[in-house]
Amino acid sequence: MPLKPEDIQRLLKEELEKPTRGSKSKVDTTIRDYRTWFKLATSMIEEGGEPIKCENPNCQDPRPGDLQVCATINNRLMCRFCFLDGWLLNSENQMRME
Repeated sequence: MPLKPEDIQRLLKEELEKPTRGSKSKVDTTIRDYRTWFKLATSMIEEGGEPIKCENPNCQDPRPGDLQVCATINNRLMCRFCFLDGWLLNSENQMRME
């Protein structure tokens, strides 16, 4: 017995609503250790081929900017040294007294 278009749409909708296997959970960046760093997506160059550099003005990385490996955390580029040092770990709400 062939399926009707309504049955096909219902089956497709049910398939989309099923939970997927192996979905990656978001990495908790408040834990600042090497294990967390290696779970992050890192890069050395932008899409255009330009080297990226840590955005911390007091960067702890002793290597020159064109050799830095950075991850995007809180929409900012951060090297491993600054990540482990805890840069941007405090939220602005915690720093403000009301």
